[in-house]
This record gives sequence, C-alpha cells and structure tokens, in this order.
Amino acid sequence: MIENYTFLTKTVQEVLKSQELSENKFLCGYAIKANQNYDLVVNAAKHTSFLEVSSKNDLDIIEQVKTELGSKMIICHGFKPASTSYFKKIVAMHKKGFTIIPVINSVTELYDFGSLDLKMSIGVRISAKVSFGGSKLPDRFGLTLHEIQQHFAYLTQHKTLSLTMLHMHVANTISDIPQRIQDFDDLFTVYEMMIKAEMKINYICTGGGLPERSYTPDYFYTEYYQKLIFRINQLTTAEYFPILLSESGRFLATETQFVVLKVIAEKNSNDDFSWYVLNGSAINLIPETVLDGNKHFPILPVNFIDRPSKTVICSGATCDQADFFHTQKINLPQIDKNDSLFVTIPGTGAYQESLLGSSRNTPGHCLIEATNELTITASGICSRTTKNDFLQTLGYTKQKSFFKWLFSR
Repeated sequence: MIENYTFLTKTVQEVLKSQELSENKFLCGYAIKANQNYDLVVNAAKHTSFLEVSSKNDLDIIEQVKTELGSKMIICHGFKPASTSYFKKIVAMHKKGFTIIPVINSVTELYDFGSLDLKMSIGVRISAKVSFGGSKLPDRFGLTLHEIQQHFAYLTQHKTLSLTMLHMHVANTISDIPQRIQDFDDLFTVYEMMIKAEMKINYICTGGGLPERSYTPDYFYTEYYQKLIFRINQLTTAEYFPILLSESGRFLATETQFVVLKVIAEKNSNDDFSWYVLNGSAINLIPETVLDGNKHFPILPVNFIDRPSKTVICSGATCDQADFFHTQKINLPQIDKNDSLFVTIPGTGAYQESLLGSSRNTPGHCLIEATNELTITASGICSRTTKNDFLQTLGYTKQKSFFKWLFSR
C-alpha cells in the first residue's frame, strides 16, 4: 500500500511542478471499503492523506484508529438521508471535532444537512453516466447538472453549509486516457459554474477507479494526470487551482494480499484441457470473479515450475457450477497422482473480504474448511485467525445460537 501511495503522490507532484503548480495540490487517500482489515486501515490512517468511508460501520472503524488518523480528513460517500444511522454518526463525529466532509448524493441529503443549523463543510457528487440496458443513464449517485442548477443558490449561499468539494467518479479502471478525461466533462462544467459565481472550491475529488499498477505501465499515471491537470488549469489560475484528491482503494490495496491453494484433484475433461480442483472456493475467497465476469486474477504455480505445462481450468471445491477461479484456460505444471501442486493468486487485497461481509467468519459456501489468515511483516509471519465453532453458530451444539435463543424466549 505505502509503496503505491508514494509512487502516485510523487508522480502527480512531478506533473504539477511541470505545469508550474504547487506540488501540495494533490492528496491521495484510502477508501477503506476496499479492505477493512485492521492492519491495512491502521497503515492507511498513518501514512495516507485522508480516509474515505461509505457507511456508519466504516465510521465505527474510523473511531478505532483515531489516534493514527489524527486531524486528517474523512470523506463520507454513500447515501445518508437524515433517517439513517449513517447521517446521525456523521453529525455526532463532526460535533466531536473530527474533520469530516459528507459528500451530498441527493437533493434530500442536501436539505437534511442544511436543516441542522450546524456549520459544516460539504461536498457534492456530480452524477456520472452509467451503461444500463445498452444506453447511458444518469447514475443513482450524485446530483445531475439540472439538479445543481435548480438548487444552485442553496448550495452556494447557505448560511451554515460551506461547499468546499466537488466529486465525480467514472467507471472503474478505464485505461483509455482521453475517454477518462472526457467522462469528467460534467465535473468541469460545474467547476466552471462555481468559478463564475466566485465560489472558492478547495477540493476536486476524482474518486477511485485507477487501474492496478501491476497490470498498467507507470507512464499511464503520468499521462493521465498531465491531461487532467491541464484541463482543470484551463478553467482557473495557479493561485486558485484546487487540491486534487484520489481515493482509489483498489490501486492502493490490491497487492497487499494473496491466496495460496493446493490442487486436490485433477479431472481430465477432454483433449483440450483438464480440471484442476483447488482446496478452496472462488465464491468465498475471490467473490469479485463471480460478481464481475470480466475480472480475472492471475494464477501462478508455487512449485514444479520447471515441469512441462498443460492447459487447465481451475475450479473451487464446492458443488456450485459457478465456482471457477478463472473461466479461461490457463497453463499450469503437469502433476502426477501423488504430487502436491500449490498455486498462488496475487493481488487479492481489494474488495474480496468486504464483498463477503460477515460470511468470512464461517467456512462459507458448502461449509468447506475456512482458510487461515497470516500477517507477513519484515520481522516474520504470524497467524491472526482463530477457528470459529460454526456448528455452534448454526445451532448444532448444546449452547444455543443467538438466533435460537432469541426465538425461544
């Protein structure tokens, strides 16, 4: 994480200097929804410039690392109307002195925060266009250009709300630089509206979605920020150039974890390939591959790397037909009946655990054996996982589960 953070920060600072702008006009933060693991969040709180959250539970995590976070900014995305615990938590933490900025996602939220009579900095998310059913529709997140125009006076002249940030997120991991810049056109339009209204916007946040560094040449990030900064610089002056924010959880967290699995069975399907069955489940370990058919993680051999390879498809050990680690054929070493071939899947640090939610506390799909988690540092390896009694959780042991106790009262 820290290596990627340092790389991106230095890259953008060089671009800023090349365009005669202050290198302090860029901050890189961590979106903790990418991976809420304690070790990652603590490191992010210590070493990155701010944290981004999406729920009340994320804010509960923030309170656990407040010592490491200090006075750094917390940016709050996600829906948060006044009826939600998320809204109430934002207000409570603001009153406690946290530097917290809610990013408005709907007109309802705007008026909910405005009714508090509480001095607070806010951001506004600008609705992007998303592909749906073969056409482009306004995203459910953020305010459309029409809504911003309708409520412009409320946004810019409210007595207690201070609009300090514009935010827009475009589709994840677009590697076509001109397309990425073009997708921010509505952001540039709103920023120009604010300049003409003599509004001082402190921050422009372009969200996450940066392609992972493992699969992208380093010059991509230089070229992308050159064009983005040049485009914004056309609208303002060096003195009033806003601070650019990046909050790409996947870019920072992807390389922090990997999975090691063993081939427990081989099944010759036909002359084209064989099945290699691994002692785990893609559904439980890498749910992103199941939810997004375009998302693929490399599978690399750990041992027998000098052997001739064969064409295989790797599957999980569950009974679910969708349990594939990789839907494409790949090459892995040939094995004999008594061989123990181990494979590793790198780059699994972002989103896998958060997509699973609470299910990671049990063996998961088909109740196959739960994995052990290891923390690897310069000083050695330690295990942080304790076995959960899933039979007790499911109510099979003498001690009743919480749900059985609840319904037997």
